[in-house]
Amino acid sequence: MEQVYGKKVESYHDSTDNYIAENEVTVTITLSEYRKLVQEVATKKYDIDRANSATYEAKRQLEKFKNQYFEELKKEYGENSEDED
Repeated sequence: MEQVYGKKVESYHDSTDNYIAENEVTVTITLSEYRKLVQEVATKKYDIDRANSATYEAKRQLEKFKNQYFEELKKEYGENSEDED
């Protein structure tokens, strides 16, 4: 029968996860490896944020150009040209 291991936590939303249960597999890494891992994660988050910003800016520009285009159409064909279909 499987045994369940637990840990008392301060609250329901306690996010601590730095304890070792019996028979749990653990890995030891050097400080240098840890720093590299943290750096890679931070770099990836930065890249994702940059990509999200670029996407937001592109959508904003697209909306701006779309509005300009429709304004030009309204000027050229009149306000009610859409209703004539």
